[in-house]
Amino acid sequence: MFSKAMYDKHPKAVVTDGDKSMRETIRVVFPNLRHRICSWHLHQHSRVHIKDPTFLEVFNRLMYSNYTPGQFESEWKRVVDDYGVSKNKWVIKTYELKRMWESAYMRDNFVCGDRTTSICEGVNSFIKKYFQNKYSLVDFLHNFERAIKDYRHNRNILYRLFDFLEFYKSEYF
Repeated sequence: MFSKAMYDKHPKAVVTDGDKSMRETIRVVFPNLRHRICSWHLHQHSRVHIKDPTFLEVFNRLMYSNYTPGQFESEWKRVVDDYGVSKNKWVIKTYELKRMWESAYMRDNFVCGDRTTSICEGVNSFIKKYFQNKYSLVDFLHNFERAIKDYRHNRNILYRLFDFLEFYKSEYF
Protein backbone atom coordinates (compact mmCIF):
# COMPACT_ATOMS: atom_id res chain seq x y z
CA MET A 1 0.00 0.00 0.00
CA PHE A 2 2.87 2.36 0.74
CA SER A 3 4.31 1.85 -2.75
CA LYS A 4 0.92 2.36 -4.32
CA ALA A 5 0.30 5.54 -2.31
CA MET A 6 3.73 6.81 -3.35
CA TYR A 7 3.19 6.01 -7.06
CA ASP A 8 5.61 3.07 -6.89
CA LYS A 9 8.42 5.20 -5.48
CA HIS A 10 10.37 3.31 -2.85
CA PRO A 11 12.07 4.85 0.17
CA LYS A 12 15.85 4.61 0.37
CA ALA A 13 15.92 3.99 4.13
CA VAL A 14 13.61 3.30 7.05
CA VAL A 15 14.01 3.12 10.82
CA THR A 16 11.83 0.62 12.69
CA ASP A 17 11.67 -1.07 16.06
CA GLY A 18 13.28 -4.15 14.49
CA ASP A 19 10.23 -6.41 14.66
CA LYS A 20 11.15 -9.70 12.93
CA SER A 21 8.05 -9.88 10.70
CA MET A 22 8.54 -6.23 9.70
CA ARG A 23 12.21 -6.89 8.88
CA GLU A 24 11.20 -9.81 6.66
CA THR A 25 8.43 -7.87 4.94
CA ILE A 26 10.75 -4.94 4.25
CA ARG A 27 13.39 -7.33 2.88
CA VAL A 28 10.85 -8.84 0.45
CA VAL A 29 8.88 -5.73 -0.55
CA PHE A 30 11.77 -3.24 -0.62
CA PRO A 31 14.90 -5.32 -1.32
CA ASN A 32 17.10 -2.25 -1.98
CA LEU A 33 15.96 -0.30 1.06
CA ARG A 34 18.37 0.36 3.93
CA HIS A 35 16.62 -0.82 7.09
CA ARG A 36 17.90 0.58 10.37
CA ILE A 37 16.88 -0.69 13.79
CA CYS A 38 15.85 2.09 16.17
CA SER A 39 18.57 2.79 18.73
CA TRP A 40 16.05 3.59 21.47
CA HIS A 41 14.28 0.24 20.97
CA LEU A 42 17.61 -1.58 20.87
CA HIS A 43 18.57 0.07 24.15
CA GLN A 44 15.25 -0.97 25.72
CA HIS A 45 15.77 -4.57 24.60
CA SER A 46 19.32 -4.56 25.96
CA ARG A 47 17.98 -3.60 29.41
CA VAL A 48 15.59 -6.56 29.35
CA HIS A 49 18.18 -9.13 28.26
CA ILE A 50 21.31 -7.91 30.07
CA LYS A 51 21.16 -6.87 33.70
CA ASP A 52 24.71 -5.51 34.08
CA PRO A 53 24.43 -1.67 34.09
CA THR A 54 28.10 -1.25 33.21
CA PHE A 55 27.71 -3.45 30.12
CA LEU A 56 24.62 -1.44 29.14
CA GLU A 57 26.58 1.79 29.38
CA VAL A 58 29.37 0.37 27.21
CA PHE A 59 26.84 -1.10 24.74
CA ASN A 60 25.25 2.35 24.36
CA ARG A 61 28.65 3.85 23.62
CA LEU A 62 29.20 1.16 20.99
CA MET A 63 25.79 1.87 19.48
CA TYR A 64 26.43 5.61 19.16
CA SER A 65 30.11 5.35 18.27
CA ASN A 66 31.76 6.56 15.12
CA TYR A 67 33.94 3.51 14.53
CA THR A 68 35.11 1.99 11.30
CA PRO A 69 33.96 -1.62 10.83
CA GLY A 70 37.37 -2.90 11.95
CA GLN A 71 37.36 -0.74 15.08
CA PHE A 72 33.82 -1.85 15.90
CA GLU A 73 34.68 -5.53 15.47
CA SER A 74 37.66 -5.37 17.82
CA GLU A 75 35.77 -3.25 20.37
CA TRP A 76 32.74 -5.57 20.23
CA LYS A 77 34.92 -8.61 20.83
CA ARG A 78 36.68 -6.90 23.73
CA VAL A 79 33.40 -5.80 25.36
CA VAL A 80 31.69 -9.18 24.94
CA ASP A 81 34.73 -10.96 26.37
CA ASP A 82 35.22 -8.48 29.23
CA TYR A 83 31.61 -8.78 30.36
CA GLY A 84 31.27 -12.53 29.76
CA VAL A 85 28.20 -12.27 27.56
CA SER A 86 29.48 -14.14 24.49
CA LYS A 87 26.94 -16.95 24.99
CA ASN A 88 23.98 -14.68 25.69
CA LYS A 89 21.34 -15.32 22.98
CA TRP A 90 20.33 -11.67 22.76
CA VAL A 91 23.96 -10.55 22.37
CA ILE A 92 24.53 -13.14 19.62
CA LYS A 93 21.35 -12.11 17.74
CA THR A 94 22.11 -8.40 18.14
CA TYR A 95 25.60 -8.91 16.74
CA GLU A 96 24.13 -10.80 13.76
CA LEU A 97 21.99 -7.72 13.05
CA LYS A 98 24.88 -5.24 13.44
CA ARG A 99 24.55 -4.00 9.86
CA MET A 100 21.11 -2.69 10.81
CA TRP A 101 22.11 -0.66 13.86
CA GLU A 102 25.87 -0.06 14.09
CA SER A 103 26.99 3.24 12.53
CA ALA A 104 30.19 1.65 11.25
CA TYR A 105 28.05 -0.33 8.80
CA MET A 106 25.68 2.51 7.97
CA ARG A 107 28.29 4.97 6.68
CA ASP A 108 27.46 4.53 3.01
CA ASN A 109 23.75 5.19 3.55
CA PHE A 110 22.42 8.65 4.21
CA VAL A 111 19.61 8.51 6.78
CA CYS A 112 19.73 12.17 7.92
CA GLY A 113 21.18 11.10 11.24
CA ASP A 114 17.96 9.29 12.13
CA ARG A 115 18.64 6.54 14.63
CA THR A 116 15.25 6.33 16.29
CA THR A 117 11.56 6.15 15.51
CA SER A 118 10.93 9.05 17.89
CA ILE A 119 9.40 11.36 15.28
CA CYS A 120 6.82 8.72 14.33
CA GLU A 121 6.27 7.80 17.97
CA GLY A 122 5.67 11.46 18.79
CA VAL A 123 3.18 11.92 15.96
CA ASN A 124 1.37 8.70 16.95
CA SER A 125 1.17 9.85 20.55
CA PHE A 126 -0.21 13.22 19.45
CA ILE A 127 -2.81 11.65 17.10
CA LYS A 128 -4.05 9.16 19.73
CA LYS A 129 -5.35 12.08 21.78
CA TYR A 130 -7.91 12.76 19.06
CA PHE A 131 -9.18 9.30 18.12
CA GLN A 132 -11.01 6.37 19.67
CA ASN A 133 -12.38 3.15 18.14
CA LYS A 134 -15.95 4.06 19.08
CA TYR A 135 -16.00 7.20 16.89
CA SER A 136 -18.25 7.36 13.86
CA LEU A 137 -16.83 8.32 10.48
CA VAL A 138 -18.12 11.88 10.97
CA ASP A 139 -16.44 12.08 14.40
CA PHE A 140 -13.25 10.68 12.91
CA LEU A 141 -13.17 13.30 10.13
CA HIS A 142 -13.99 16.12 12.53
CA ASN A 143 -11.25 15.04 14.96
CA PHE A 144 -8.78 14.44 12.15
CA GLU A 145 -9.27 18.00 10.94
CA ARG A 146 -8.86 19.31 14.50
CA ALA A 147 -5.72 17.21 15.02
CA ILE A 148 -4.12 18.56 11.84
CA LYS A 149 -5.05 22.12 12.79
CA ASP A 150 -3.59 21.75 16.30
CA TYR A 151 -0.45 20.02 14.96
CA ARG A 152 0.18 22.87 12.49
CA HIS A 153 -0.49 25.45 15.20
CA ASN A 154 2.02 23.80 17.56
CA ARG A 155 4.58 23.54 14.77
CA ASN A 156 4.15 27.24 13.91
CA ILE A 157 4.67 28.22 17.54
CA LEU A 158 7.87 26.17 17.58
CA TYR A 159 9.10 27.81 14.35
CA ARG A 160 8.39 31.28 15.76
CA LEU A 161 10.34 30.36 18.89
CA PHE A 162 13.30 29.23 16.76
CA ASP A 163 13.11 32.46 14.75
CA PHE A 164 13.09 34.48 17.98
CA LEU A 165 16.09 32.56 19.34
CA GLU A 166 18.01 33.05 16.09
CA PHE A 167 17.24 36.80 16.17
CA TYR A 168 18.22 37.01 19.84
CA LYS A 169 21.45 35.12 19.19
CA SER A 170 22.43 37.28 16.21
CA GLU A 171 21.45 40.52 17.96
CA TYR A 172 23.16 39.92 21.29
CA PHE A 173 25.96 37.42 20.72
